[in-house]
Parts: sequence; C-alpha cells; structure tokens
Amino acid sequence: NYANVAAARVFGRDLQDLVGLDSTGSAEKQERAARGRLLGDCVVHGKRTYSAVRLNGAGERFRIVSGILFNVVDLYGVYRGQATLIDLDQIEMVDETEGEPEEP
Repeated sequence: NYANVAAARVFGRDLQDLVGLDSTGSAEKQERAARGRLLGDCVVHGKRTYSAVRLNGAGERFRIVSGILFNVVDLYGVYRGQATLIDLDQIEMVDETEGEPEEP
C-alpha cells in the first residue's frame, strides 16, 4: 500500500495509519457495494472516473468530486493493484444534514 502526505491530510490520518488501512474502511457501509463494483469495473477497463463520499479518521464525511481510479501494472504488464488520483481542489466536506450520498 502507498499513500502520500496530502492523502493522509484528506483522510484525517497519519501516514502510517493510512498506508495500513484497508481502503474499505473509508467507505460508509451503504457505499461498499458500489465501491466494489467500481473497483471490479476498473480491473476490466483499466481506468474509471468517480465521485464518492468517504469517511476521514474522525468519522466526518467528505466527497471526492472527480477522482480517477486506475490499474497499476509493472514494466512487464503484470497487474499489481489499483491507485486513485484525487485533485485536492475537488474535495468537499459533506454537511451532515445532506441526504444520503450519491453512488459513484
């Protein structure tokens, strides 16, 4: 697993905690099925854009407005996992009075 300092700030965790965190832990329970479909779709197609609500370390909701999920392959074309590119200007805190989050 890999994360940078900017990602740690967005997810409200220290870098070591974020690197060790199963990424499912940042998705709300009702969002986990949609998240799983997004990951599977990306495996097939190589890249997907998405919007999703996630939870930071304090349990506060934030929206990734326009993330890019992509497959990571090595020099030999062997699939090694997935990564996300998030524009920090495209992060919005979610007001707790808002309705249920949108599916990605």
